[in-house]
Amino acid sequence: MDKLVAKRYTGGLGKTAHQGTVHPVSKKDIEEIIDVDEKAFGARRERLLRLRIEQASIGAVLRNRAGRAAGFALGVPGPERMVIGPVVAPDEEAAALLIDRIAGWAPGPVRIDIPSQHRRLADFLTRRGFETVRHPPVMMRNGNALPPGGHLFAVASQAFG
Repeated sequence: MDKLVAKRYTGGLGKTAHQGTVHPVSKKDIEEIIDVDEKAFGARRERLLRLRIEQASIGAVLRNRAGRAAGFALGVPGPERMVIGPVVAPDEEAAALLIDRIAGWAPGPVRIDIPSQHRRLADFLTRRGFETVRHPPVMMRNGNALPPGGHLFAVASQAFG
């Protein structure tokens, strides 16, 4: 896991070839977000996600061409900085688009914990003002690895996964 922090996000994703569109999360998106997360995480985390969505001051949902939710990202205020996560997306480009929106909308410093396997995403974030500050472990129950498939691009927090 890589913990990245940005005192000031410089943003500027610019034009992207991604086919999806990003919108602020609304109450009507919650069920779809829970379903998208279950496919990526490998378990239904409905209680956690409802709580995190309620705690979030910023949320973004990625909709595909058919208008269905394909990914999402949440920004939850913390004592020192906003925590971005979870971030679920179909690919790294979509994850970068979601993170760019959340970090760009954040009023101050931000933090994100991304699985170490997503090196290109970490490089993208580093070029936009993030610094890797730690490589903390992730707490897991009944497992020793993050879900396969690579669609989980940031955990909700180290403790929640």
